[in-house]
Amino acid sequence: MKDHIKLANYDMGITSLTWQFRQRYNAENPTIQGVLVSDVQEGGWAESNGILTGDIVLEVNGQPVTSTETLKAKMDSESRSKKPLLLFLYRMGQKLYVGLRPKPESNIK
Repeated sequence: MKDHIKLANYDMGITSLTWQFRQRYNAENPTIQGVLVSDVQEGGWAESNGILTGDIVLEVNGQPVTSTETLKAKMDSESRSKKPLLLFLYRMGQKLYVGLRPKPESNIK
């Protein structure tokens, strides 16, 4: 995937929401706009905070997510400032909020 981005601070990867992914994750409705969580490291930080592969990130801290680059920039910025993130997700037909705490320094590789 050319636009796959690894978010090492959170042990997860993200990619653009293509039509194929929309079909796979029950998100055919065109009003669903966001970025797909393409992979989550087993036992990693994202998984331990409730993020799953296939989640679609709609918003971060109340701001709409429009591209993988904007999501990465927002998450990197918040990681450096040690602030928790509030992610608004679409998960297989349901919308939910998930809090993502900053990863402790000793765990960042």
